[in-house]
Order: sequence, then structure tokens, then C-alpha cells
Amino acid sequence: MLTANQLRLLTSFKTALAVVIALGIAMKLNWQRPYWTGITVFITFLPYVGAAFEKSVLRVLGTVIAGLTAYAFTDWFEQDQVMMSIALFLFLVFAGYGAIGKTYPYFFLIGGITICIIMGQTVVNPGEIWDLVLYRTLEIALGVVVALIVNNLLFPQRASDALRYKVADALKECRSLLEIAIAHYQNGAPIPDDLEDRERALAARFPALMTLLQSALRDSSRLLHHQHAAEETIRETRQSFVAVVTSLRASGSDAPREFQKELGSELQDFIDAFLSDFSQLIDDLSANQPPRKLQASHEAREILERKVQALRHELITFKYPVEDTTNFFSFIGDLDSLRQSLIRLAQSDRIIFCDAEAEKLPDRIRLKPDLWRLDIKRLQHGIKVGIACLIALYAYLWLQWPSGVTAFLTCAIVMQVSITASNQKSMLRLGGCLLGGLFGAFTLAFVEPNFSTYYGYAIPLFGIFFLFSWINNGPLKYSYAGFQAQIAFLLMTSISAQQSVDLEAGFDRFFGILLGVFIAALVQRLIWPVLPEREFRRELGSFFQRASYFMRKQDRRIVREQTEPANRAQEIDLASIEYLPAKTLDWLGQIGFRDSEIKDKNALTQTYLHVQAISFALRGMAQANARQLHLDVLAKLRSELTTLDHALADALERCHTAFKDNKGFTPNNSLHDAVLALEKRLAHLTRVERATRELTAEELGGFLSLVRRYHELTSLVSTTEKEIAALNFSVLQRSEFF
Repeated sequence: MLTANQLRLLTSFKTALAVVIALGIAMKLNWQRPYWTGITVFITFLPYVGAAFEKSVLRVLGTVIAGLTAYAFTDWFEQDQVMMSIALFLFLVFAGYGAIGKTYPYFFLIGGITICIIMGQTVVNPGEIWDLVLYRTLEIALGVVVALIVNNLLFPQRASDALRYKVADALKECRSLLEIAIAHYQNGAPIPDDLEDRERALAARFPALMTLLQSALRDSSRLLHHQHAAEETIRETRQSFVAVVTSLRASGSDAPREFQKELGSELQDFIDAFLSDFSQLIDDLSANQPPRKLQASHEAREILERKVQALRHELITFKYPVEDTTNFFSFIGDLDSLRQSLIRLAQSDRIIFCDAEAEKLPDRIRLKPDLWRLDIKRLQHGIKVGIACLIALYAYLWLQWPSGVTAFLTCAIVMQVSITASNQKSMLRLGGCLLGGLFGAFTLAFVEPNFSTYYGYAIPLFGIFFLFSWINNGPLKYSYAGFQAQIAFLLMTSISAQQSVDLEAGFDRFFGILLGVFIAALVQRLIWPVLPEREFRRELGSFFQRASYFMRKQDRRIVREQTEPANRAQEIDLASIEYLPAKTLDWLGQIGFRDSEIKDKNALTQTYLHVQAISFALRGMAQANARQLHLDVLAKLRSELTTLDHALADALERCHTAFKDNKGFTPNNSLHDAVLALEKRLAHLTRVERATRELTAEELGGFLSLVRRYHELTSLVSTTEKEIAALNFSVLQRSEFF
């Protein structure tokens, strides 16, 4: 399996080759604008063939539909500029609305761009529109065909193959973190300094895995047929990660660890067998074969349980402090949760290969938005796109400046959701234009005169396209500059097959982009401005509000049997929470902090990290809830647990209010008092009343794991509450213009 850098190199090589081939064919056919063919290759050439095919189809469909729409508008409203403007505005609003949605956004984006290109170039001479629509469609179709042929014939890469490798790689890192937790619990081994960084890096892989899964569904009929099983594989991989993180936090407590010595070899045998099963699953996924059943740890776990039961029967557990035995049983309970996640992961992956056991999969848990409900924020974005584009169009008609067409198109492209994102896109568009223009000028002056045929000229072109593709396939923070550089270069060096090109095209494009950027910036700031600071506050507030709601319902979860509907309801509540930390991080990354605000930036980053940790802690609590809990024993703790539930919910609600009102607050001691009451009641329950004596080792592990999850969540929420109370909220209240 290729590494990320190897895949980037291969994709850049194939892209450059396909652009050279497609450009040569278009110029050989004497088509009007062969650069459209090269641009199409550049856009549709993605690393994985399935995703590339989908984008190619969307590009062709979007081009055809937008082209026919432009032709219809010209035919119907050629003599009525007002109706033409209204029709164009409505189309652009529709395209802008869809471009930031989740259903084929590229289809809407290319539709909006295409109608801007066609209308911008024919608004003065509408008689040329049919030729423009026809040739643009043909040249895009040629680019699509060449890109797909090269991508599928030359070392084709399939996301379905990469998916299992990436899952195995994530599990390998999970196993490494688990070994740290085990070593720390058993022997007091030091925790590595980079542990938090490794946890964050691993957590960041899961959104990428879901994106990769969407690509894999497009190039594997087997995965598409078993989509639910594939989704469960990713979900259980994430569940395994949460279980590992939970084990790490539990092992890091200061409680004594002497009770484990009573177990002799049984505990070590179970741990060794479990790690062996873990490695077996990783090896099977890496080898692209159906996972074998995890048997070794099952047998070792039964032996360990018999030993633990014997010790409890002999009252050995009462020789040790409550914290010691609680720590041990919760640690074993965490390992059991992880083992169950791995068993379910292996089962869902076997379904993909063997087409069996599909009935054992849990029901899908999805947040299904109302498809017919209008999204106000998306509608506002669409309206802003339409307004900016029309301003640029009328500026072009008024100034009669060739660069006005580029300004019209630029508005459609750089109008992003937020002001910061638009600024970044604008700077990359300008920077890419300058880079491509410089390469184009150098090529026209020193390279092109040395070649009399395209065959020789193709060699330096390949090198230049390889460089631009390398940039385009790099990190998102600058990848768009590579795409823009290629467009500017093609505009200067291959406008048509019949004419030589001077530097005028490059200058016109640069100043047109500059005008479009200026218009888009004004519209973004004057009409429904979207500031990352406000969105960051809104997403954080939403997270704390939903987490508070989750805790207010916790009492009802643990005092009743864990049925499938109950687990499903819990999963729905969690699904509405777990995607918010990633959105929070996206908005945090868009905030422009001044040099004097680095301390505030670090504080907000730490708040995000605590939000991520709370999300994991809630998932860990959900895993503990889903185990078979002894309701009679839980009933004896219900008063204390309910008090703690409400104290946690109140603390989370205070955090929500702080971000909603953009001001701090004063924390109280309700959390501290509630957790002390729980600890006192638990000690009395286990040592005086001996209410847990009749529980099996598994039931006791589940019960104490739940108590441990309460401790961890309380600690996290208490720390987060204090940090939020001390935040400088003024940095989250910015002007649209400064």
C-alpha cells in the first residue's frame, strides 16, 4: 500500500501525463479553447478511481445542464435585461445553496461556475452562445475521457483497498496506546510526554476514514452492497479508540494497584491473549483477508473470571482499599469493552467478505435531516453568491473591461461560507495566478521558441504540470494555488491552436481576479457576515447544550434494562454530539489571532481539547451503560448518581450559557460535593453493606466501570468549567472589517 507521499507523487505524475495528452488532442483537433480540456483533467484527476469517476460525471452533467440553462436564458430573455438578471440571480442562488450542502455539492458548484463563464463571455454577443456551450461541453468531455483512461490504466488506486489498510493502521496505533495503559497499570511505567499528541493525531484519522469510505463505496461493488457493514467497521474502529483512551485515563489514576498481585499468572495470561487477538485482527486486515474469530482472549478471560470469583468468595478483596479493587475491576471492564468492540469489528468486516451474519449488525444510527426543510444559512450564502456575481457582471458591462469576465467568475468561486475562508481562497487564487503567470511568461520567452512541434514542447509542459499537480495534491492550506497556477499557465500558453499568446491574458486574469476578490469581500462583510469567532462560539455552545441534555437523561438509562430501542436512543443522542468537536476545530483554525493574543489562542485550543475529551468520556459512559448492569445494586446508588447527573448537566449548561452570551461566569462546588457523596456511598455499599458480593465478576466490572466513567467525566467537566470561566471572551467578538 502506498504511503501518502507516494500516492501524491503517483497522482501528480499521472495528472501531468493526462494533461499533456488531452491538451495535445484538443490542439490537434483545432478546438477553440483547448485549455478547458487541460483544466478538466486537472480538476477530475483524483487519487482514487471511484471518486474520480464520480467527479467526472458530475462535471459533465453540471456543464451540460448549466450550458443548456444559459442557452435558454439567452433565448427567452435576450431583449429583457431585467428578467435575464432575475433568472441568472435565481440560478446562482440555487447553485450557491447546493454547493455547500452534502448532496453532490460539486455538481452545483460547477453549474454555477459554468453559467458564469458562458454568460460572461456571451452577454455582449449572445449569438455566440451555442458554439460556446457546444465546444465547452466537448472539451470537458475529452478531458474527462483522457483523465479516466490514464487513471484506470496506469497504476489505478482504489479507495476500497486503502480503507482496510488505514483501519489496520489506526488499530495498530490503538494497540500501541493500549500497551502503554497496561504497562502503566501493571508496573507503573511512565506515561510518554507525547501521549496527548498521539491521541489527537489518532482522533483526527476518523473523519478521514469516513471520507475514504465514501470514495471506497464508489469503486467497490462489494462494499456498496455491504455499506452498512463497512460503516459499522469504521464505527467500531472509533469505538475501539475510545475504549483505549478510556483505559489510558483509568490506568493513570493515583489509586493503589496491589490487588492485581493476588491473581498470579491469570491476569497476565489474559492480557497476553488479548494483545495476541488484537495483533491477529490487525494482521488479517493488513493482509486483506477475512478476520479470524478472536478465541484466545475468550478462553483466558474465563480462567481469569473464575480466579477473581474465588478471591471474592474468600473475601480477599476486602483486604485492599476500595480504590484499589475499584481500579482493578474498572480496568478489566474497560478491556472487556475494547474486546467486544474488536469482536464486532471483525464480525462486520467478515460480512463484507463472506456475505454472512448480516442479520447480527445493529440498526443504522443516523441523524436524518428533513430534506424538504430550508436551511437558512445555506440560503443566505446562495443569495450572497448571486448578489456578488451580478455586481461583477454589471461592473463588466459598465466598464467594458475584458477582465470583468474573470471578476464575474471569481465571485462565484471565492464566495465561501465564512469571511476568513473567502480571504484564504482569494489569496490562493491570486497567488496561484501569479505563480502560473510567471511560469507562463518564462515558457513563452525561453521555452516555446525552441520547439517547432508539440511533441517536443510536451516534455517541459509535463514538468510544469507535474509541479502544479504536486502543489494541488498537497495540504489543503495551499493546494488550491496549484490549481490556479495551472489555469493561469494554460491561459497564457495555449489559448488556441492557431495563435501566439502574449502576456496580456495573464495581466487581464490577475486584475480580473483582483476585482472579483474586492467585490466578494464587500458582499461577505456587508450582507449576513459569517465570522469564525461567532461560529466557534455557536458550535461550542451547541456541544455543551447537547452534552447537558445527554446527562439529564442519564438516570433513565441506567435504571432500566438495556434494550435495543434504549441503546438506539442513546446512540442518536451521542450522534448529535460527536460531530461537533471537529466542526469546532474547523472554526478555531479560521480565527486570525494577533501576536498579542497567542495566550488566548492557546486557552481556546485547550478548551477544544477538553471538548474532545468530554466527547470521548460520554462515549465511554455510553459503552458502560450498554453493558448488563445489575439494577438492584444501581438502585442503591441512584440518589447519588442522579444528583451527580444534574450537577454535571448544570455545569455543562453554564458552559453553554458562557459561549452563548460571550462572557465568563463563576464556577461553584456542586460537582465536587456530588462526587464526594458518591464516593462515600460507594465505600459504604461495598464494605459495610457488602451489596456487591453476590455479583459476578463481569457484573461487578460493569458496575465499577460505570462509576469510574462518572469520576472521569466529572474531572473533565470540572476542569473545563474552570478554564472557560477564565477565558478572555473579547477575542471572540470581532468586527466584520477588522
